Amino acid sequence: MDYESSYSLLFLCVFFCCFSCTFSVKFSYPNFLDYNNISGTASRGQVDSVWSIRLTDNQIGGDVFDATGRAYYSQPIQLWDPITNVTTDFTTSFEFIMRARPEDSNSTSGGIAFFITSEDSVDSPGNSSAGWLGLFNETTDGNPSNQMVAVEFDSWQDTWDPNDNHVGINVNSIVSKANETFKDPLISGDIMVATVSYDSTSENLSVLLKYIDVPPIANQHLNLTHNVKLRNVLPEKVIVGFSASTGRAIPVQAIRNWNFSSTLDLFLTQNGAKGNSKMWLVGLIIGVVLLVVGISFGSYCILWRNTKRKQEWEQCVVHRDIKSSNVMLDSNFNAKLGDFGLARFVDHELGSQTTVVAGTMGYMAPEYLITSKANKESDVFSFGVVALEIACGRRVVEPKAEELKISLVNWVWELYGKGRLLEAVDETLNGDYDIDEMTCLMTTGLWCAHPDHTLRPSIRQAIKVLNFEAPLPSLSSQMPVPMYSYAPARITIANQVSITLTSEERSTHSIN
Repeated sequence: MDYESSYSLLFLCVFFCCFSCTFSVKFSYPNFLDYNNISGTASRGQVDSVWSIRLTDNQIGGDVFDATGRAYYSQPIQLWDPITNVTTDFTTSFEFIMRARPEDSNSTSGGIAFFITSEDSVDSPGNSSAGWLGLFNETTDGNPSNQMVAVEFDSWQDTWDPNDNHVGINVNSIVSKANETFKDPLISGDIMVATVSYDSTSENLSVLLKYIDVPPIANQHLNLTHNVKLRNVLPEKVIVGFSASTGRAIPVQAIRNWNFSSTLDLFLTQNGAKGNSKMWLVGLIIGVVLLVVGISFGSYCILWRNTKRKQEWEQCVVHRDIKSSNVMLDSNFNAKLGDFGLARFVDHELGSQTTVVAGTMGYMAPEYLITSKANKESDVFSFGVVALEIACGRRVVEPKAEELKISLVNWVWELYGKGRLLEAVDETLNGDYDIDEMTCLMTTGLWCAHPDHTLRPSIRQAIKVLNFEAPLPSLSSQMPVPMYSYAPARITIANQVSITLTSEERSTHSIN
């Protein structure tokens, strides 16, 4: 493979990795012949020739009276984001059978429940058979520490139940918050299909129960809803599964198939909902640190060795358009740098390459704007501007602002020199931030956006400062004004404005 092909392949790998955000969890068991990732005390066996989860098996030896059983998906699911407090939407559907023996018609039974709980509560508590459904007992019932939300399909009437044939939504208690009676016996042995959904926007938990292959028309289905803020009841990571119990009756209680999907989308805007500014800042500070790693990945050298020619080649990928709108965050605030349309390979030893100047005004380093030479240092400048944008909550250029505040970098450096750096912090935070973290972020941003490219930090140095592994730099109180001798440059700005410098304009100027 030639070098150009190698470069292209690696470039594509970098490009697609920048968009590898995962927001969802999905799994499907059309039957349980495949039992991977299913844990718990329940057994696997055939029910009506279908491989199923037998929650309380009535065909195995031993005493199965007053029994409990659980089966659950063994991988934790992210229910809500601890940084944004955004909760997932999810939908799960499953087919189940509850079938009584003829001789058990007058004996106590239990039921089946779909549950969501913490990783520490995957096992049924003791003394939780019969009407407790393997979920609670007399000691734990009603305790918020249960961290349990369940949908019960109850086939026996206990003192707390409305009847012996109902569906209920339970929150930390066997007493349902909402319930609805099903018109036919749940324990009839008919195949039922249940769908449980949660809409995080409306905080609505809904249950649809119907016979298999029967449309949900009047008198043939049950629809139950309840409003609950799951984030206030459950931890950020949860386990989902099924629980069942028996009393003196020994019914078949089986799950025939199971599908689950969750979606945790994240939408961030500069003018987000009131009260989210702190979340935005904290998340993006994390994103800044991770973005540095991303920049180092793109801007540090990619090494190819040609053993046949006994030569060593080193090149760097220079992005040339690092700006806030090209930084994407996933649901865990992992930063991804996108839009490599202007990226170029440059020789590492030479350090820069003369190109048509392309980028976005305000983010382009002054020396790049003038000499049209892109290098790692010009990407570092852009990163510094992004860091300041995050901290200050404003655009890099505000044409309508008073003169001293038009340029973000100039304004922040002015305040830095006067010992009033934190006056530039985003006002919507109302002072609710960590002073050391904010000072570190803004000072590092200024350091990276230094007008003199020889005085900017390397990416490794910036990372160490942001991680508090190195002291803050000491910058001059006044923003330096370096001198440049101009070379011809054709400038293509990202907003489609093209500028050609004339010979007169290429005379020596100072960059303010």
